[in-house]
Amino acid sequence: MKYKLDLKSDFPLENEFDEVVELMDDGSMTSKYAAIRVWMEEDQEGHLVIEGEWSTDDEFPVYDFMTIQFDFYDLSSALGELRSDFGLSFEGTFSIQEGDVIKTYDDLGNEV
Repeated sequence: MKYKLDLKSDFPLENEFDEVVELMDDGSMTSKYAAIRVWMEEDQEGHLVIEGEWSTDDEFPVYDFMTIQFDFYDLSSALGELRSDFGLSFEGTFSIQEGDVIKTYDDLGNEV
């Protein structure tokens, strides 16, 4: 499976970036939170940006979570915690490719 995240918060962060990262750190490098956390950064305007891609087929994965098959609910629920704890909403999408089928979702997990 292949994954691509391309999301940016609608508004600049009101909290410190480190607080947001800490929420997404559950101590596991195989969790849905790790799959979001490692791609997070704050841009120059203070928006939370989540951009990255990986494949579960990589022979030498950089992070442990890259061996786990997540579904759309896993990723959208991790984003949902950012929404509920920090009031963040996102523009952009994430995609999951299984075989030749690519499905694209918004931050709420709705297929687009």
